[in-house]
Amino acid sequence: MIISGNRQSVTTQGYMQIANTVINKVDVASFVGLNIDQHLTWKFHIEKVNKCVRKKVGILYKLRHFVPRAILLLLYKTLIQPHITYGIEVWGSTYVTNMTCILLSQKMAIRAMTFGTILTPSKPLFNELKLLNVYQLHELSVCVFMYQLLNNRLPHSSGNYFSYIEHRYGTRQRENRHLQVPKVRTTLGKFSMSYRGVEFWNVLPIEIRGKASVSCFRKTLMKMMLNK
Repeated sequence: MIISGNRQSVTTQGYMQIANTVINKVDVASFVGLNIDQHLTWKFHIEKVNKCVRKKVGILYKLRHFVPRAILLLLYKTLIQPHITYGIEVWGSTYVTNMTCILLSQKMAIRAMTFGTILTPSKPLFNELKLLNVYQLHELSVCVFMYQLLNNRLPHSSGNYFSYIEHRYGTRQRENRHLQVPKVRTTLGKFSMSYRGVEFWNVLPIEIRGKASVSCFRKTLMKMMLNK
């Protein structure tokens, strides 16, 4: 597979061979549970995730007449949400419209748990159940990744990913943990973790950035998102 932009045309000559076995060119490859397409749009992966989520939503509809809401909520968090959150730091950085299908599936799930109709507004239901939609889950996961990276909670250093803003007049940007936004020229560049992560991090309140633990950071940020 050759990764390129949507508008780029790549021609190849010859073939690749390993141990007398010809390696065929593919448009999508699976790696540790993520389906990577040649243009990094993540459409194929999102479709697979959504297909799995839709099947589990059907379980909620079948069980909602026999079990209390607490059990339905537990099933949602154990059967549905893990499929959405796995690797979302990466595949969630795509066009907003690409993830619309997952948002619609989430709306079906919360209406199943609350016995809402198709006309019932979804935002109050998300807040009532204290659940985040797919876009919020992406932002939360990226911010948690940033917190761990900047606080040396990950096995690799943040030195090659991000840099703090430095100012010759001695501003307090580094003290405030404000990061330098990298310069990118393409939309694909804006989808990168080094850009999107800085974008999300810099708008966080300083008191949240300075939390003492990952769990406290995550809990406080999630509460802020639900109250937004």
